[in-house]
Amino acid sequence: MTSFTGKKKLNFSEFDKSFSILYFVILIIELFAHPIQGLSNLHFVAKPLLIISLLYYLYIKRFEIKMNSRRLLFWALFISLIGDTLILFETLDNNNMLFIFGVLAFMVVLILYSFIFLQKRNNNLRSFKFLFTLMMYTIILFSVLWRSLDHMLIPVMLYALVILMMNYIASLRSFNVPKLSFNFVLIGTLLMLISNTLVVINKFYFPLSWSHVLIMSNYGLAQYFIVFGVLKQNSTLHNKFNI
Repeated sequence: MTSFTGKKKLNFSEFDKSFSILYFVILIIELFAHPIQGLSNLHFVAKPLLIISLLYYLYIKRFEIKMNSRRLLFWALFISLIGDTLILFETLDNNNMLFIFGVLAFMVVLILYSFIFLQKRNNNLRSFKFLFTLMMYTIILFSVLWRSLDHMLIPVMLYALVILMMNYIASLRSFNVPKLSFNFVLIGTLLMLISNTLVVINKFYFPLSWSHVLIMSNYGLAQYFIVFGVLKQNSTLHNKFNI
């Protein structure tokens, strides 16, 4: 198994830079068009376009990672698109079923990301301090929120377990991938944790000011960092297989 010291430099290609600019333009439109009267309809285009653009980026870069990781990443993004679409229209559903199905979709996404990260785990690492930090964060959060969650307590706890697992597994990639890849993925998983925390607080505890901007900025950055990090993990098979 290849071991990286973290000193190997990974350069961004011109396409990487151009795509990043495009992605952040879409993200900015998604963040600020939603609350502005007359531009709110752009929200219904920009939000799914974020994941569609990442799917396009994966297609262009598909030969830079192994086929198993490529397929898992494709399905993670595709199911993210389904989850985003369901939650996008949750306001039209009085029974919250679209929200629940959206949450289930994202639970699958987190599991798929975990499997991707497991393929590059360093078996010599345990990261107990990081795991302890994640557990303390969760305990403190639930000590504040548990009364407000009511019948959603168990589902939210299961979701929290899955997202903590994903974060912990992401921390086990150290020294098995280039430093940039490790940092991007870990930052992405932490941002995903923050985004989901804000969703729970906003929906079950108290409404947050600028909740859409707070949640979507963390979510959009999380997906960007995870996808870029996985595609920069330098485990390349130049084969002829498609997704």
